Amino acid sequence: MALSWGVRHGLWLRQFLGDIGLDQEGMPTLILMDNVGAIELAKDMRHCPLTKHIDVSHHFLRQHVTARTFDVTHCPSHAMLADGLTKPLTARCSISWLTALDSCGIEGCVR
Repeated sequence: MALSWGVRHGLWLRQFLGDIGLDQEGMPTLILMDNVGAIELAKDMRHCPLTKHIDVSHHFLRQHVTARTFDVTHCPSHAMLADGLTKPLTARCSISWLTALDSCGIEGCVR
């Protein structure tokens, strides 16, 4: 479900960038996800008994992934930078998170 929300927000961002002259045609938007099952469900058209009653939002997601509007890639949980904003971190994890932010070009995070 979170992946379909990500695609909806990504579509909005792609439209906004197109409106201001930064067209994204031919370039899929990368979505990093740590749920391997959700990635496989988004990419694979196989039907099994457990996925018989898929919500409409998953079909919407699969449509955009197969059209190469979005590229869904696995990223391990410990490498997700957004977790530092959404989850409590230990002191050790917060230092590594700040270091990763600093290496991304966000200056002044680590002193």
